[in-house]
Formats: sequence, C-alpha cells, structure tokens
Amino acid sequence: MSYVFVRNRLGTPYPGPPGPVQRTVASTSDEPHYVGQIVVLMLEPSLFDRQPSLSKRAYQLARSGSCKDLTQISRRLEMEGYASASIQTYLGSQSISADLTYICEIADKR
Repeated sequence: MSYVFVRNRLGTPYPGPPGPVQRTVASTSDEPHYVGQIVVLMLEPSLFDRQPSLSKRAYQLARSGSCKDLTQISRRLEMEGYASASIQTYLGSQSISADLTYICEIADKR
C-alpha cells in the first residue's frame, strides 16, 4: 500500500505504524468549514505492490505443492491475473520448465 508523508498541526510527523493517512486540512478563505477537520485518505495499492513477479510466483506455487505440474502452475498464474502470453513465454523455457517440474515432484513427495 502507498502512503503519503503527512505532518500534524505542529509540523511533526504522525507517530505510529503506517495505516490510513490522516491529513489536517488547512483553512482557506474559500472553504472555512474545513478548518481543523481530519480527512482520511486510503490510497489504492498498485499492481506492482500486491503481486510478486511471474518467476517468483511460479516458484512459490511449485514449492508449495498446491500445483502438481506446469499446466496447473500456468492455470493458477492466469487465474491470479498474470498475462497468458508472458506465462507461456516464461514456462516455455526448457531450463525453467525442467526446474519447476523437478520442484513440483519433490514437493509432491513431501
């Protein structure tokens, strides 16, 4: 999640862990009714923030044992929103496919 650095009325940063951003709106002559009110901003996380790279996710799925072969990994990645063309290109590499297949076999034996 993205955060905006905000200071309180005294000019010091808000203490505590990151969370929804609170910002005190300064008064202007046009909007006197906003003086001193707290506005909470929730910033939408970008796709990059919430989704690991295709290669990292493929290896996570192989190690987890939830996918038994490359076909299941491919389907799962598509369901998670990765581009089909990117998946096929990545999994089409002989060394990657051999590595993921080997990892799936080991995870399945556990």
